[in-house]
Amino acid sequence: MSKIIVTFSWILALTISSTFAATFTFHQALESFYKKAKPSMPAAESDGRTPTLNQKGATAPTLDYVTLSFLDFAKNKRVLEVGGAYGNVMLEALHRNSSTVYHLNDLDERHLGIAAFRLQEKIDQRKICMAGLENVQFIYGDITQPSWNVKKPYDAILMANVMRFLTPTQIDQAFSNLFTSLKSGGRIFIIAMSPYVKRYKSFIPEYQRRLKAGLPNPGFVENIRQYANEDSMSQDQLHTIANGHFMFLDDVTLSNLAQKAGFKVLECTFKSLSYKSDSWELDGRENVILIGEKP
Repeated sequence: MSKIIVTFSWILALTISSTFAATFTFHQALESFYKKAKPSMPAAESDGRTPTLNQKGATAPTLDYVTLSFLDFAKNKRVLEVGGAYGNVMLEALHRNSSTVYHLNDLDERHLGIAAFRLQEKIDQRKICMAGLENVQFIYGDITQPSWNVKKPYDAILMANVMRFLTPTQIDQAFSNLFTSLKSGGRIFIIAMSPYVKRYKSFIPEYQRRLKAGLPNPGFVENIRQYANEDSMSQDQLHTIANGHFMFLDDVTLSNLAQKAGFKVLECTFKSLSYKSDSWELDGRENVILIGEKP
């Protein structure tokens, strides 16, 4: 099947000072990919993770517990993925059921273009049915902005490995927006990083001190580089760590944040990584997950 490229004008859904939100069809996102000289995904690291183009983490080589739960719940429903990068989960969801209405969000427009191109490849390979393309949209926008808005609420939202890059204020706003973006009975599926990771293990004593002192947001770090464990990283990995804030979360803190926003917490617990990693694995508590429901 030949590539399908249709030229559309891009219409911004919202532009207010530094905030932004724009929704694109599959064809518009694919057009962006070709206009931007076909950006490519970086090479995978030794543990199989693929770095993002904007240095906001990396995509995992395997599907984790929360993502699998989301995929099971998402079939034939209207769903949103926040921070979906190259579209790994979207491709799996549409492979399982092309009738699923899937909206992929990211802060980097290049990621959305790559995701659209990868979707076209799956269509060409007949691994995904083309008939469902009208159900796919790409959202270039920031869920931490007060101006975030959706035209029609979702049945489920996946937000995987995003909260680590947010401030406490941004997380509060994100939870508020997640709540308003869901139907009654809709569910959120969240995976976040806990403090119990090898790469930043020097932060654990400070984190435990903050917990004991009852400090709010005990996992928030102003400059993550100061806690980097150089012995567990290659020079290339160390180079990707920016001098900036970082948020580690635990089961109690994450559950409280969700309940504060109005969610009923169905499950919130620590989980191990779904893949082997010499730079991240520590004691099986590397991730914290949450599944919540809007009453």
